[in-house]
Formats: sequence, structure tokens, C-alpha cells
Amino acid sequence: MSEIKNIPASVSERLKNIAKESGKAFDTLLLLYFQERFLYRLSISDFRDKFILKGGLFLFSQTQFKARPTKDVDFLARQIANELELLRESFIAICSISVPSDGVFFQLDKMTTERIKEDADYEGVRIKVTALLGRMRKRSCSLISDLVM
Repeated sequence: MSEIKNIPASVSERLKNIAKESGKAFDTLLLLYFQERFLYRLSISDFRDKFILKGGLFLFSQTQFKARPTKDVDFLARQIANELELLRESFIAICSISVPSDGVFFQLDKMTTERIKEDADYEGVRIKVTALLGRMRKRSCSLISDLVM
């Protein structure tokens, strides 16, 4: 088997084929691919026990992908301080894990973090980071994680 020279193009082509066969939108499949690749990085990181998947993406996975996917990834954060900078550093560490075989790159310099539901009983954090597949900048998406502490 020969080595793939342009992994992002190969992944994009496979996603287009799946979109055509399944009738699902390419953009939806691309978003799911980015989310899955983030979750893979999380699973091999030192933070795998700190962020528990919840919300729409969790339910989507439990219905064998029959439900409508969501545009964000929700986590319950545990055993980690509810501090913006610490959570930002955690996500930078996760997104920085190199997985050459998937062609995904996270634009860490454009990552944003913000408090959500300030002064509420359950104050959370929203982290946005753009994911790219090769040079497909127009196909970038924001991986939004709402963390509940």
C-alpha cells in the first residue's frame, strides 16, 4: 500500500464520498470529523479523566448517529479548577497533540475563552477554537466547548 501524500485532500475526498452515499451534508460530516478528532486527542491526553462528554454530541453518539448532530461539544469538567487560563491551557495541550494521520490542525492563536452564565448556580466556560483540514480555511469550524463545573 502506498503512502498518502496529501492527507487532508484524501480525508476530504473520503468525506465527500460518504456525504454522497449517505445523503448527509459535507459540512455536517466535516464538523463531526473535527469533533471526533478533538475527542481522540482528548482520549490520549492527560486530561482524559477531567472532561466528561455530555449534551447533544453525547446523545448523538448514543442514538447510533440517528439524531441531529450539534455544532458544539459539551463537557462536564471535574477535578480541575474553574479558572479561564487553566482551562485554556488544558485545551491548548489537547489541541497541540500531533496526529499526522488525520490532517487536522487547530488554530490555537485564535482560541477564545469566555465565562458563560456568570453569577449563576452553574457557571461555565465557553472555549472556541478553529479546526482546519489542510488549506480548507473556508471549511474551518469552531469547536465550541461549554464546560460546566
